[in-house]
Amino acid sequence: MKALFPFLAIALIALPAVAADQKVAIVDLKTVYNDFWETKKADKELKARQEKAQKELQGQLDAQKKLLTELQNMDRALRDPKLGLAERQRRQQAFAQKQKEYAETGRTLQDVQKTMVTRLREEQRKMQDDVMGKIKVIVSAVARKGGYTMVVDKNILLFSADEDDLTKEVLEKLNANDPAKTAVPGTPKE
Repeated sequence: MKALFPFLAIALIALPAVAADQKVAIVDLKTVYNDFWETKKADKELKARQEKAQKELQGQLDAQKKLLTELQNMDRALRDPKLGLAERQRRQQAFAQKQKEYAETGRTLQDVQKTMVTRLREEQRKMQDDVMGKIKVIVSAVARKGGYTMVVDKNILLFSADEDDLTKEVLEKLNANDPAKTAVPGTPKE
């Protein structure tokens, strides 16, 4: 224990000296992410995929509703007291077959919906990872250029001086290649 005390004392004395060498900057990561042109482009692409998937799903839902209507009509026809025994049995078999088809379509619809949701979530996660990777590269470059040893997200801090906020500089570098800003006037935007 006596040998540990001098080591701790030296460590506590040296701690402020080490901390003095640290130069910390802040970045508003939420603002950078939301205002980055590639985020907006990726969001539009993802939204288009979601709308396409929703249309496909709606088509299958409409087919499912049509089957339900057919089942209801077949059920009403089965209740006709004027039906002969042979005709009733034929219609009951057709009704049972239509019920199986309806149940199978329902299971397929659920599977398709789960697959679509999973695929869209995976695409969204990949898009976010790609965008965040690009943001991190630029944040690192700006921080190194400025001599910063650490960059912290502004949204997790209780207080910070704004003179070390790199948000604007990072956004300018990220959006330097924005096709919408570099487009020649009179040419259509993508």
